[in-house]
Amino acid sequence: MKSNSVSTRAATGNAGLNAAYEIIPDVIICDVALPGTDGLTVTNKLKSDILTSHIPIILLSSREDVHQRIEGMRNRADAFIGKPFNLTHLEETLNSLLANRDILRAHYTSKLPVERRANAMQKTDRKFINEFTAIVENNISNEHFGPEDIAQDMHMSRMQLYRKIKSLMGYNVNDYILTVRLQKAKFLLLNETTSISDVAFKT
Repeated sequence: MKSNSVSTRAATGNAGLNAAYEIIPDVIICDVALPGTDGLTVTNKLKSDILTSHIPIILLSSREDVHQRIEGMRNRADAFIGKPFNLTHLEETLNSLLANRDILRAHYTSKLPVERRANAMQKTDRKFINEFTAIVENNISNEHFGPEDIAQDMHMSRMQLYRKIKSLMGYNVNDYILTVRLQKAKFLLLNETTSISDVAFKT
């Protein structure tokens, strides 16, 4: 697992799952043959969870079994590489997955928060973003509203929220809240006959 250029290793599937939920890594490289919970199950669990569904996962296997590769894709692995693998191939696969994630993020955030463009995202990621943006937009007028409130509403830690939003949207949570408030204030000033003080109160 890699997060902010720091690598974390886990010897078993269960340990890997625990580490993934704790640090929300940028990418995961996972062997299919793991003690206890195997790599296919790990992949399925992480891709099915709204907290970790965005993380690119590369599966490694020493078996030249097309059925295992198909199963890996069914469990929504992002890439499947046979062992022994070429290190350059692995590095380029990593770079490609992370670059694609950046493209999706740029596509999504190109007109935030006025327009939502999440069609290219996984269903679980779209659900997460929709829930996140709804919570922010419903609390625009609450001057005490902050990341802790969002994390509590979404049943995760503040760190997990920051990592997920940063990965999907490229935004710091506080910066996103401020952007939404500014966009809302701009809209009210341009489209409603209301005083600046009223706009400030609403945002």
